[in-house]
Amino acid sequence: MLHIFYGRENKNKDQFLFDSIKGRTLLLVPDQFTLQAERDAFFYLGTKGLMDLEVVSISRLGMKVLAETGGGRCPMIDKYGRHMLLTKILREKKEALGVYRGQEKKQSFIEMMNNFISELKQYGVDPNALDRIAQELSESAFLRKKLQDVSIIFRSYEKQIQGKYLDTEDYVDQYAEKITQSQMVKNSRIWIYGFDSFTPKNTEVIRQLMKTAPQVHLIMTGSTGGRDQDVFSLTQNWIRRFTEIAEEEGVAWEVGEIPDAYIIKNKKKGILGIEQELYALPAEPIANTEGITLVKAANYYSEAESAAEKVLSLVRDQGMAYRDLILICNDMEVRGTIIKRVFSQYGLELFLDKKQNILHSPFSVFLLSLLELSGRGYGTESIFRFLKTGLTDLSWEEVEELENYARKYRIRGNRWTAPFSKGEEEYGLEALQNLESGRQKVVSFVEPFRTEFQKAGTVKERVAVLYRYLTDVYQIPAKLEVMIREQEEEGLLNAAGETAQVWGLVMDVLDQFVEIVGDETILAESFGDILRSGLESIEVGLLPPSADGLILGTMQRTRSSRVRGMLILGANEGVLPASAGMDSILSEDEKRFLFEREIEICKVDEIRVQEEKLAIYKNLSKPSECLWMSYSVSDSEGKELKPSPVFRKLQEICAELECRQDIVSSGDAWELLQAEDSTMEHLTAALRESMDGGALDPVWKEALSWYQGKGKLTQLREGLFFTNKQEALSRELVEAIYKREMTKELSVSPSRLERYSRCPFSHFIDYGLRPEEQRIFEIGGRELGDLYHTCLMELSAWLTQEGVSVDAPESRWQTVSRQECEEKVREILERQAGEYREGLFSSGKEESYRTRRAAAICSEISWILIEHVRQGKVKSISFEQEFGRGKALEPVTVKTGQGDVLIEGKIDRVDVLRDGRVKIIDYKTGAEKFDLNEVRKGFRLQLMLYLQAAQGVDRQPAGVFYFLIREPSVSAESFSPEELEDKVEQAVKRGCKMDGVMVDDPQVIEEIAGDFTGFSDIIAVRRTQKGVSAPGGALMEEETFHELQKTVEEKVKELCEGLLSGEIVIRPKRSGTNSACTWCKYKGICQFDPVFEDCGYEII
Repeated sequence: MLHIFYGRENKNKDQFLFDSIKGRTLLLVPDQFTLQAERDAFFYLGTKGLMDLEVVSISRLGMKVLAETGGGRCPMIDKYGRHMLLTKILREKKEALGVYRGQEKKQSFIEMMNNFISELKQYGVDPNALDRIAQELSESAFLRKKLQDVSIIFRSYEKQIQGKYLDTEDYVDQYAEKITQSQMVKNSRIWIYGFDSFTPKNTEVIRQLMKTAPQVHLIMTGSTGGRDQDVFSLTQNWIRRFTEIAEEEGVAWEVGEIPDAYIIKNKKKGILGIEQELYALPAEPIANTEGITLVKAANYYSEAESAAEKVLSLVRDQGMAYRDLILICNDMEVRGTIIKRVFSQYGLELFLDKKQNILHSPFSVFLLSLLELSGRGYGTESIFRFLKTGLTDLSWEEVEELENYARKYRIRGNRWTAPFSKGEEEYGLEALQNLESGRQKVVSFVEPFRTEFQKAGTVKERVAVLYRYLTDVYQIPAKLEVMIREQEEEGLLNAAGETAQVWGLVMDVLDQFVEIVGDETILAESFGDILRSGLESIEVGLLPPSADGLILGTMQRTRSSRVRGMLILGANEGVLPASAGMDSILSEDEKRFLFEREIEICKVDEIRVQEEKLAIYKNLSKPSECLWMSYSVSDSEGKELKPSPVFRKLQEICAELECRQDIVSSGDAWELLQAEDSTMEHLTAALRESMDGGALDPVWKEALSWYQGKGKLTQLREGLFFTNKQEALSRELVEAIYKREMTKELSVSPSRLERYSRCPFSHFIDYGLRPEEQRIFEIGGRELGDLYHTCLMELSAWLTQEGVSVDAPESRWQTVSRQECEEKVREILERQAGEYREGLFSSGKEESYRTRRAAAICSEISWILIEHVRQGKVKSISFEQEFGRGKALEPVTVKTGQGDVLIEGKIDRVDVLRDGRVKIIDYKTGAEKFDLNEVRKGFRLQLMLYLQAAQGVDRQPAGVFYFLIREPSVSAESFSPEELEDKVEQAVKRGCKMDGVMVDDPQVIEEIAGDFTGFSDIIAVRRTQKGVSAPGGALMEEETFHELQKTVEEKVKELCEGLLSGEIVIRPKRSGTNSACTWCKYKGICQFDPVFEDCGYEII
């Protein structure tokens, strides 16, 4: 007989259930409710053991039935096995697909297809049915094309498992047929509780139970004849459906309401009113809102803090235990993590009741990385993902050293199988040998498996090799046990719970892989891809670490019975109730289109909405003493959010109830005095506000005294009075860190002094602390710059012959041909490619290509350099001209009150013109631009200091210039090959035009720029009938030029004074959009921020 009982949430259905149970009973509940149902049984029955009562899920019932009646011997595949099989099918059938072609490698699509096929099977829809539905639609209909693709995939899936395997849905069919043979069912009363809705497959199971068991009792949440009948429409539909099934099977039935004796009376009036009026039409106002709190929060964090304060208040002031409270939030991904973090600050440990993906667990990463190494070779990223799992034989220190070396020297692919040879000069022989030992460990760990795995052909053979290595060679189970203990000792209980499950889950997937395609031959690469797809779909549910702990779950997933307080966070539009998900093969419009034509192939959104509506009603009616609900007015990015319809409905029926502000916005300091860590944060904010002129609330003064008494103000002081202001270094420290040689004078280079001028603190880090920068073994801007610079220097040295004037007719500068120039450049670069940084430029195909490209650019630039010399009137050229103590040129000596500073260095090029004047050229590969204002302010000093050194005491200046080395950029559109070649040549000439300043003297101009009309190809000047002019300010009267030199000398003296005085202030210079911070490597050290006191840019 079928007995259906229904009742509103104002009746204690749990009590009714356990009062009614008599004799041998099977209690069927949803999967996630079994543990709670057993706890309720112990509580209401008042026993320590359950003799005649067994709590089972529907799937667990199937296992018991098959174990009793026989069957179930066919291999099983679950959704993870199906995911792997669908991955394989989609790759095989990709050419047959229409709208879904190209989706075969997308895991999200495979997941959607997996879920859709599961849903189709639950609704009894097979591929033939899909074909019939598709044929009834017009040929151009997009839905028809989608259903045809699904049918192709679905039919192939069914063909692959037919007669070989059972999936989860077929398994239900199998045991449903066996129920009528089960003595266990025949001898038991069946009670079904906790369900709001049923799949067609589960409905069929209940049909068989009706036919077999002496009594089937179904308890549902519902009512008849009230103002809120809409919320119970889902229940009424199911009651009607089950009575129809009973009629069809000739089973007697009765439907009755749970007696009023079970009405709950010990609830606050406000919560009882919510139960009656939440979905009533028309709703009546609740006069007594006792037990209800509504909160409007400024943001997610303030909302979480308000909830944490409420929990502490309920526990501390009202004597509730954590197990008496339920927390609900439908947005577990974003707000869930925020809530957990904020609760931790309040001293509250919160368990998030959500499933975790295992793909990023250490063992999964180990396994997939190992398979990548076997199938795709020694990829550096795969190697270090593999090593960082902690499941190999290398220590963390060895892994870090290997990673630094591998990234620096770009060890990749087969280079891992060859001994490490580069870096002996940098590392030393012993350190390099240690690194080589680490490399050998990696290869000896991976290579034996890789060799055997590649020899294996079928999936079964590959899995056998993999399993043997995991268990016997790598000892993974034992290592995972150690990892679990370490995680538990560190308090990482969730991680430990996940690690404890992952081995078994992965082994199940491998078993199913063998069952599904064990005898098929598969490439090693494909093996890893398919296994990844299986693991990617696995989610594990974790148990709360404590029976008396706080749990946060979603509205649908939360199952509770005896609840004193309920807190619902995130009551925002689109979150409560949840909006329809987009991750489905069919859109909601397509599902509705079919449903309206009485074609039911999957759950439509209306049913989902009804289910969540009923869940909201049940949960909001559940607590006995406290219902607390909040929403945020803005999200994490500050965008406006609106309250949910549920929140607005509560405001409507609780019209007399004030909606509170969150505790942070309320301005009540007492509410913020909750836990040590959280209070410290708010105390700091209050003190900072008082320092800006605001009044300090007496409450915070008391809190300050409390922390002071506990000796816990150190952290507060550090945060409150933080400044990155740097005190000057002592004289002794300056000498200790800046003077590398035991001399009286401090020696600096022009580039170093320029660095100090741009930012004293950056100079202190670079030249005082001298951190070592990790240079990657690759061709970057710095490496190309070195190559260009060396090439130009060597070429110039070859062109310059001892005893022969540069402008002499026999000079190589004047006689060399373009072909000879190109051949010499090629010769220099070929030699440099082998010598520079242990053969960097010849270390691979990419590097060799870039070297050839650099040779082409260098040849172009070298020829332009020669043309510049030929057009001008240069008597002699010196390259890499050193100046300093014991050099051909004296150092620039700067006398200060702290002592002398010697400026020493090397000048790229010094030209002496025919009239004896000196011209300085500095080769640059960056985007340097000469700016007179920057020179005067000390932002650019090198050129003027080079000039000062080269002049000595008897030479006059001609000018200073940057010669930029850069690759030209020309659009190839609208040009023939011949025109394009000419355009490129013109672009190179423009790019190599020197940028700087020179003395405005006709002879100087001629000796530098030569004889020209219009615009010069050498410098930025123009000749017209009125004379020579420089639109960019490249010409300067001689007197003004000397004044510029004098200004620079004064700035240099000022800088040297500061350097010797130990000034390391964080005050970077900024010129327009260019600042010392733009390319600074030390921004993470100085924490430069203009909001700090004495911290700002020096604007030029």
